[in-house]
Amino acid sequence: LKLHIMVKVVSVIFTFLLPFATLGQAKFLEQIEIYKLNDPTLKEIQFCVFKKDIDKKKPLLLFLGGSGLEPTFKFNKADKQVYYTGFSRFTNYQDKYHIAFISKAGIPLYDTVNSSNAPYKTTSFAVENNTLDWRSESASKAIDYLLKVLRVDTNNIIVVGHSQGGQVVPKIASINSHVKKIVMMSSNSLDHIYDRILIARQQALNNQMTYEEAQYVVDSLLKVHKEIYTSPGDTKLTFWDEPYNKWHSYSKETPLENMLKLNIPILLIAGGRDAEGSYIANTDYAALEFIRKGKQNLTYKVYPNYDHIYNETTRKFGEEIGLGFKANIVIDDIFNWLER
Repeated sequence: LKLHIMVKVVSVIFTFLLPFATLGQAKFLEQIEIYKLNDPTLKEIQFCVFKKDIDKKKPLLLFLGGSGLEPTFKFNKADKQVYYTGFSRFTNYQDKYHIAFISKAGIPLYDTVNSSNAPYKTTSFAVENNTLDWRSESASKAIDYLLKVLRVDTNNIIVVGHSQGGQVVPKIASINSHVKKIVMMSSNSLDHIYDRILIARQQALNNQMTYEEAQYVVDSLLKVHKEIYTSPGDTKLTFWDEPYNKWHSYSKETPLENMLKLNIPILLIAGGRDAEGSYIANTDYAALEFIRKGKQNLTYKVYPNYDHIYNETTRKFGEEIGLGFKANIVIDDIFNWLER
């Protein structure tokens, strides 16, 4: 029961729509150039670039969102607004950068829905190809294509990802040498199942469950991990409502393993209160590993009071007090780092 409860919390976090909206479907579509590539293996790849000064030579920044199987942009008929499943703040920098967004396998980049909060209907192709391999290879192909159709400063190609998208980013850089910098936002660096093991142990230490209950959770997680590796390509067997092939895809090589292959600048961002989406302790470990290996290309930035999507809180007289949504601060800090 404890394991089930912990997992359902994670599911909610990973499928959120970030609270950014822009008025008007037609007005929004006028702002973006949508591209579609047909690949023999990956099938259709959809991505876009914001049009402002699109003919100008600029750095290229490609953004990858989190794990939810949702369009990158959804027009909600109910309130006639376009919602992002990413951070719209990036588009504030389109005068200096080509800002690009990419969708997931079998998911349109843009779609119209009756309600932005209702579950999005997906195809079997989308579910079966929601993998590290599809996302990294499609992003690599999108970058190669954009280099052909845009005027790009080839010394300044950046890939940014949030949550699951952040896990994908170092893999993209490892297979595409055009990428010169990467940014990982609230992204675990180790296996997600290890996140849950860490949390179970921490909950026992904090008297939120007994040590026997924590051991039950850990044993259950280790058991299912073995099952996943017994059937790594299975798309019918599921754990936490996700097929085994997805779990195997994201654990067969950890983000940290791919990060350590790179010699380009890496910005790793974490929230000190991120205990569900991407446990802060595993990004701390990534920083330790870079020191141990003598690698100097990692910048590790922690916002102590921010959560997975950068809500800030503090405590006053024992009560948790909300201080607001601070993603814009994080994104502005990213661009300050890129321009240093």
